[in-house]
Amino acid sequence: RLHSIIGARTAQDVLYAPHFAGLDGDQHTLHVATEDGTQGQYGRVTDLLAPLLAAGEIDGIYACGPHGMLAALAQLGKQHQVPQQLSWEAYMRCGIGICGACEHDGHVLCLDGPVLAAGS
Repeated sequence: RLHSIIGARTAQDVLYAPHFAGLDGDQHTLHVATEDGTQGQYGRVTDLLAPLLAAGEIDGIYACGPHGMLAALAQLGKQHQVPQQLSWEAYMRCGIGICGACEHDGHVLCLDGPVLAAGS
């Protein structure tokens, strides 16, 4: 079963929910969280993901978003021993790994990423 989780600050900031909602059925569930509670569940993506992980319903995490969210997802995935592919957002100035503007945890995202397996 596929679980898509969308998180945003407010209902106005929720992107692509209608596209994902069209997939709902036996094989897909859309979960939405907003930090102000104006759409979906009050809270963050991690608040929706944690119980799914605890129930054993998640066998992989694929995510993009701000660094703070990705760091929290990486921690959750590690706790539950779930493999992850996280797309780290960064300004890529030179594109060849020289300037260091896109460095993240020892990786140069313009060369090594931006999608990294958590823990790599």
